[in-house]
Amino acid sequence: MNSSRVEEIIRSLEYHHEQYIKNLRLLQEVHSNASVRATRLINNDVTASPLIKAVSFGQVSAQSTGSLGARRLTNDSPTTQPSPVSDAVEPAEEPPFLPLTPPIRSNSARTSETIVPSVQRPLLKETFSEEGLLIHLRSIGETNHDTITALGEVWQKRDELDISSVFTGFETGEGSPYANATYEILEIGMDSIPRHKQIQSDQGFLGGAGDGDGDNQDSSVWRVLKDINADGDAVGRITILQEPTPLMLAATHMSMQQHFDMDELFQHLVSTTGNKGKTKAYMDRAFETADLRQRSFFFVFKYYTVVGEGLTPAPWQAFDHRPPDRKSPDHIDITECSSILALSLGGDPTGTVKVKVKRKTRSGLIYDTFAPWHLLNIQCFPDDQHSTRSDDSKKHFFNGPYAFLDALCIEYRDAVKRYTYLNEMITKLITPPNQFMFDVRLRDKLLFEDSNFTYSRRYFWAYNTLGVINEGIKSMRSAYLSTFTKDFWAGRHPTLWPHPNPDSTEGRDYAARMDILRQDLESAVADLQLMYEKNETTRTEIRSLREQLFSGSSVKESRRAIEQGDNIKILTNVSMIFLPLTFVVGVFGITEFDISPEDWRFAVTLVSVCIPFFILILVLVSPQAPRYSTSTAPQRERKIKKESCDCPADAICTANPRGDANGAQIWIACRRLSPPTLLWHSHDGRRRGWRRSQAVPPLLPHDTPATAPAATVTTC
Repeated sequence: MNSSRVEEIIRSLEYHHEQYIKNLRLLQEVHSNASVRATRLINNDVTASPLIKAVSFGQVSAQSTGSLGARRLTNDSPTTQPSPVSDAVEPAEEPPFLPLTPPIRSNSARTSETIVPSVQRPLLKETFSEEGLLIHLRSIGETNHDTITALGEVWQKRDELDISSVFTGFETGEGSPYANATYEILEIGMDSIPRHKQIQSDQGFLGGAGDGDGDNQDSSVWRVLKDINADGDAVGRITILQEPTPLMLAATHMSMQQHFDMDELFQHLVSTTGNKGKTKAYMDRAFETADLRQRSFFFVFKYYTVVGEGLTPAPWQAFDHRPPDRKSPDHIDITECSSILALSLGGDPTGTVKVKVKRKTRSGLIYDTFAPWHLLNIQCFPDDQHSTRSDDSKKHFFNGPYAFLDALCIEYRDAVKRYTYLNEMITKLITPPNQFMFDVRLRDKLLFEDSNFTYSRRYFWAYNTLGVINEGIKSMRSAYLSTFTKDFWAGRHPTLWPHPNPDSTEGRDYAARMDILRQDLESAVADLQLMYEKNETTRTEIRSLREQLFSGSSVKESRRAIEQGDNIKILTNVSMIFLPLTFVVGVFGITEFDISPEDWRFAVTLVSVCIPFFILILVLVSPQAPRYSTSTAPQRERKIKKESCDCPADAICTANPRGDANGAQIWIACRRLSPPTLLWHSHDGRRRGWRRSQAVPPLLPHDTPATAPAATVTTC
């Protein structure tokens, strides 16, 4: 087991431990509030009862008073909370001694159940048929381009389909692009407990009774999608489609069209129109014109992931479609991924809200936070790293917003998981192997670019890819932070799921439940920030490697250019030999077509022109010429300095002058060796030459008048 897996398990254990502590504290608070409310009911009933003065009441009063004192101390000082075990045992021990306890306890039990209210109105029953699905497919017009893109071949073959071939005319088994399509559909009852409509195993889909074609995924999904609230006791419904087939999307488009603007959702799912290819929240919808948009809220997630082995992205997802043999061995298959998380609240509006925009008043509708609801989650991630809801049977979904935030937390944690894996892949791609410390060939390969520009291409792709990923992380954090404010978590947001009475006991308990989700979401957002910083650190490493590569390649190219210059110099020298010969032959060829051997003029002219020319070329190309010119430069410099400095001939002048604070006066020191003396010469910039100064210049912190600076000196 590698270290990354161990760290992941440790983080998971810490996370579940924190959740256990939070739930335990919440349970204690609920028990404490319930006991206090029950005590108040006891006191009120006893005061109004004529049996208060009964003799047996004194024992009961004494016993109940002790219990009341302990419970009030629990509320007053949270540091001394009683054990939850004592609260659980107390109801079993009190009834034999308190005749009035059973009815009072039943009232308190009902009160504790309704402290956190839940949805009590059922969903509308809906049933769809195959004929209706075909009619719906044919009714989708050509103007809905994004919907057509999402449905793909299902819409293209809509006229060829019939009832017998609608679920058998498309390949969804092994080897098809949709072999890993999965789904989860849950219905939530009035007790807030979710129930799976169809359970999925690791091997595939488990069909229901009479499901003879359980291998057909489209048929399995359709059997669950076509009936909504068939039992009549569901108040909410969660529909999750992961890597859905086009027919799954078509069935969802039909079954959810009464609750969502499905064309709008598909537009954000398959295109960048409106969201600019980044995660965005569409939650402030009270002032939309259409009723479907006013009652629905959704998040669109747009980021990137690594394609899983054997998986293929959807046709509308950005991806490098080159065949594997045309890709480099270290190529990372990265693709764009999309997800839609939407919530729709049923029923009629419960209120209105008005706002002034440019001297005009706009009215919006507010829907009941505890209305019947539908939650739709469409995930298109071709990496087979989805989070399943196998443990959701232990959760309680009190209303639609609570289920939406719980699913939103899962989406954010999945994004962190995908970003982490992508960062590991890119870091592995650009990190040099440790073997370079011992292999000189590998060092040269890393330091100097090859003919295919392998490392330049790699660093460019990795650096800019991490930059794009960080932009997506910023948009994801911004979508959460700008949407869910303090007023929202307190239940006082004017338009986004306000609580009917946030100051009541039920409102505070509901806020406490929501606070658990808030902490989970903020933890996921904090992990995103850590991932952003990790990506920036990786980008810094890539920048350093790229600069080293450019430096080494530049030196290599400079040496190659020098070698080419030497070769050109040799060719030029060779051409110089034929230049005078060509000149002489050309001159004689103007007047003479045939030169006789006895014509001495040609030989004399050839020798007279070629020999001086060759001597001149030898002088110019001789290495002694530049050496001679450079050797005369110091002598000329000493001569100029001798003329400008009036110090003795046996003195040594420093090359670095010293100036005062404002730069108006400059000194130069001359030191005589015999006898040892130090002479200062000043120059004010207005006259030529140096003059011996009687004043001592300001010394540097590391120097004294008795020591000359350790610099190159010239004799003047």
